[in-house]
Amino acid sequence: MFRKKLIEDIENTNLLFSNLKWALPIDGLVRTPFFDPENPQDGYVVFYSEVKQEYGIIKFNIFTGEVLWTQSVVNGGYGTPLVYKNLVIVLKEFDSIAAFSKEDGKFIWEYRGCGRVRSSLNIIDDKIVFSSSNIIYFITEDGKLDFKIEKENSFFFGTISLFNGYLLTMYTKNDALTQTSHIVIGGLNLDGGALFEVDLGESYIISADTSGFFLSDDSIFVSCGEIVFNINANSGSILWEQRISGIAGRHLPVVDSNNVYTTTLSGNIYCINKKSGEIDWIIETKEGSIVAPPSIFRKTLLVLADCSMYFIDKVTGRIYDRKVIGHSPYSAITIQSNCIIVGGGEPPAHGLLQGYQVSADYPDELLINHFEIGDIVENNELQVLIKVDSDDIENIKMCPAVISQKEILIGDRIGESKIFSFLVPLKNNNVKGMYCVPLKVTFKSGLEKIEPIIIGLSSNNLLPSSFKLNHLYRNIQQSDYYNSGAAIAEFLFSIYGKDMKQDEFRKIIDYIKERSKWKDADFQTWRLVLKRALSSPATTLEEFIINEEGIE
Repeated sequence: MFRKKLIEDIENTNLLFSNLKWALPIDGLVRTPFFDPENPQDGYVVFYSEVKQEYGIIKFNIFTGEVLWTQSVVNGGYGTPLVYKNLVIVLKEFDSIAAFSKEDGKFIWEYRGCGRVRSSLNIIDDKIVFSSSNIIYFITEDGKLDFKIEKENSFFFGTISLFNGYLLTMYTKNDALTQTSHIVIGGLNLDGGALFEVDLGESYIISADTSGFFLSDDSIFVSCGEIVFNINANSGSILWEQRISGIAGRHLPVVDSNNVYTTTLSGNIYCINKKSGEIDWIIETKEGSIVAPPSIFRKTLLVLADCSMYFIDKVTGRIYDRKVIGHSPYSAITIQSNCIIVGGGEPPAHGLLQGYQVSADYPDELLINHFEIGDIVENNELQVLIKVDSDDIENIKMCPAVISQKEILIGDRIGESKIFSFLVPLKNNNVKGMYCVPLKVTFKSGLEKIEPIIIGLSSNNLLPSSFKLNHLYRNIQQSDYYNSGAAIAEFLFSIYGKDMKQDEFRKIIDYIKERSKWKDADFQTWRLVLKRALSSPATTLEEFIINEEGIE
């Protein structure tokens, strides 16, 4: 499982440094890399192309970034895939898993669950394990069901682990009295009976590919909302809980011998003492909204924040280096064969998979300095100056498409200096923020190297980041298990005087999905399908069909 690739050599007391060895541009959102345990040089990553509206799998060499094969797959759920024997097993169509040959990427089999998949895959007793809605499935190597565990009125998500002969996993349960959703971590027998259930409190699922818990020394470390828990994995008793600032439950924490490390959607990095639960140190970042778990490599804590990968002394909490990564809403820093592999860039259209080689000494930097003039979103263009530390550079190209209509710009060398200047025409719909912009450096030898930089755009218009519409802020109740979206639609229709019942709206949605014959109809439900249903004047399925077919 992916958790093993978030920590490496954690007892080593030396800080590490790294050097960017390669960067692979990907026209999409890059998710969490995963690896072949039998062939450590082989890496895999799933990406989502917004343009093509499809997912893809890439097999690559972790040392060079060379693409070995690619394969398309109909949209998948939330969770990190894995490689097992000769199979690459990924999530597919939101309710399924699919197996491909690791040799050439050819499709082999798929298995469909009963509902949404929001769990990472695991191998337990030579079975492929994943959850779908309220069922945990155990699948054989040839794609057949071995057995399953079903739990009523629950929804499984996150990681699934075998511990002392029983399963540890997370799920939601509905509190019938308060009509609220609670996050639970449970120890389940293989027949589905609960050895223990720990109610972590009211919360909703905001799962990602790295959701779940971390096991260490017979303890479960997990977050729910703004609270981090240490739970005895044998009994389910809570050993300590620590409240922090910001939601940490979207992804799991990581743990070493002494401390627990977690990040929050408010942009904070926490180090918590493993035994006492007391906070040792906190780092507050600039951009906020950290959406990936930290990783531990030797004495270094690696964190994705502020368009960067920060290198932090995990003992003191001091940042001592950073690399430009971009934004990683569904990736994480993974460690394999002394390499750091991470997805970033600027999704959804300008992704970047990057590979770093670890070293003991601070590497020589090609880029010495860069700065911008006119970095305001209301401006028509900005100037960027790049200073390098090499006499062997033929030219530097910039790929500014994330903020500009120009795909490629060639830098103008200032005289015979090592300074290159760029004039970047800006899009008229940019928003303020930090952007990862790749530079392609060509040396006189013909060698090319990609070096990302951060360009920060600010705004002269001081607008609020959010605004609460109080007259629309009220409790919304769904009438059935699958009617959460329909409940919101019913509420919005009522604001404008339209009497639409949840059950009828759900029927219309299901009718459109069935008639569309899209393989990814579930993925399109809240994009194209919902838009079509909301724009219809119909209040029942019968009215909708009449309007669609033009029958009077």
